[in-house]
Amino acid sequence: MIPAAVSRVICILVGHVYPLYRTFKACNVPDGAASIDGKKLVALRRVLAFWAVHGSFTFAEYFVDWLVWWLPMYYEAKILFLLWLVYGHFEGAVWIFDNLIVEALNQHQGDIDASLERSRDAMRKGSGKLMGYLFENGASLAAEAIRKSQSMVMEGVASGGKPSDSGRFEELPEDEASTEHSSKHKARDAKKSQ
Repeated sequence: MIPAAVSRVICILVGHVYPLYRTFKACNVPDGAASIDGKKLVALRRVLAFWAVHGSFTFAEYFVDWLVWWLPMYYEAKILFLLWLVYGHFEGAVWIFDNLIVEALNQHQGDIDASLERSRDAMRKGSGKLMGYLFENGASLAAEAIRKSQSMVMEGVASGGKPSDSGRFEELPEDEASTEHSSKHKARDAKKSQ
């Protein structure tokens, strides 16, 4: 059995690093190329299908991992699944994409598009309200924060303290070295003023 840490490294290599390089190869079109040949389009479609399947796999893995991690050979099965996805220039991923993902998305495309549009509208309204609030109150909020921090620093300086974790200033402990250092400075300042 493969330990979880080793399995994770293998899954990253098989499921991310190799596909990243294949994506680079598929998308690497010379500047000024007027058109993309059929072979390049097939490679792009395979890469896109892989990333769609990989995204679905990652989403499902989030929920499945913590339920079945204890099963014997679970990590080995994950590695084999990822190897099957990338085998033969992503043939496994293309099969899953064409037979499962496309079917499911075609059935629910209208509902998904409507939900996305409602989400976009809610985000626009929400971000507009947030930006309006920040524009109206941002300067006064920043000024108040600066005023409070300055007053805390001045209190600490006046009391000879240092800031604590709670944001309040505490007295510094007096030790012989600091008292001696302080008395030397006082004597020096007294000589200068004479």
